[in-house]
Amino acid sequence: MTLEITVEKYLQAWKATLALAKRPIVWMPFVLVAMLKAIPLVLVYYYWHPAFSTFMVRVVQSIFGEEALHFPMHVQLLPDIYLTINFTVMIVFGFLMIGWAVIMMTEAICENPVLPGRHTGRILFLVPSFLLLGILFVIGVMAIPALLSQLGEMSGRPRLQMLMSLFGVGVSLIVKGTMIYSVFFLWATGGRVFAAIGKSYQLAREWSWLTGLVVLTSWIVQLPAGYLTNHSEILWSNTGPGSVFVVMLLGIFVEAVAFFYLFASTTYVALEEAGRR
Repeated sequence: MTLEITVEKYLQAWKATLALAKRPIVWMPFVLVAMLKAIPLVLVYYYWHPAFSTFMVRVVQSIFGEEALHFPMHVQLLPDIYLTINFTVMIVFGFLMIGWAVIMMTEAICENPVLPGRHTGRILFLVPSFLLLGILFVIGVMAIPALLSQLGEMSGRPRLQMLMSLFGVGVSLIVKGTMIYSVFFLWATGGRVFAAIGKSYQLAREWSWLTGLVVLTSWIVQLPAGYLTNHSEILWSNTGPGSVFVVMLLGIFVEAVAFFYLFASTTYVALEEAGRR
């Protein structure tokens, strides 16, 4: 595709996303996912509070170890604790909620009535497919890059650490770009995960520059909070331990906005291509 066509389609996707953003009901799945991530993080951070300590002390100790109960290790472990929360929520609930969002976005873009409960039966039928898709997405987009970053840190060599982190970011963006349309195609294929990923790859390859721009835009939106979360020692040393928690909490809702944009834009592109064919 020419640069002119790519830019035109990119701006059209932005316009469609802004139109969808005016519909509060379409935000609901993303807000629910954000809350499912934020609530455990708040409970872990305030585990010592009398309102939570009765059960949270035991939970934190059994999952994250005795050291997680002591300051300052308690705050220093927050990024690792959040990683566990994020992986779990995205696998178990994330793609189920995103699938729900995509079907509502599809109806809105096609100017049909958006009724959240209309497709409950189909969503329940596709639960195993969304779970498998969530596992594959988390492995490729989150787990492998996190592992590469940790291997770089373990090397103790700053240059290698930077290279491994950059390589992890590249892997994450490529896998995300390849799989990003698969949620849309999961509905069309009746839950066949690998068929949906195959169709997603074909569309991503056909619109490679457009898909890359959309994925990169979403990543840039999350970059500041993500960087500070992964380098929490910067916040710790300059503003105090509480800022680590605040930035991570804000990062969760920034991620919700980024994901809304990502799936709204790609749903629009997929619908346009489906209509053209």
